[in-house]
Amino acid sequence: MASHLAGDHTADERMAAFLVDLGERYMRLGVRDWHFRLSMSRTDIANQLRLASETVSRVLGRFRAQEVVYSEEREMTVS
Repeated sequence: MASHLAGDHTADERMAAFLVDLGERYMRLGVRDWHFRLSMSRTDIANQLRLASETVSRVLGRFRAQEVVYSEEREMTVS
């Protein structure tokens, strides 16, 4: 995942890689669909991805508008 956090990737690419990585981790734990709970705050996600928390919020908003993800509170479904 570290290569996905490099500065030469866009915020959207970093967030997408983060969600894919998280979804794959849940699948290894036996969760078979792409529905999971974000255990980290947006601030923690932003820190890990080297982004501002506002950027994380905007990217998630774009993903919701594009119907890439569906979310309510911290519950997330990736399509």
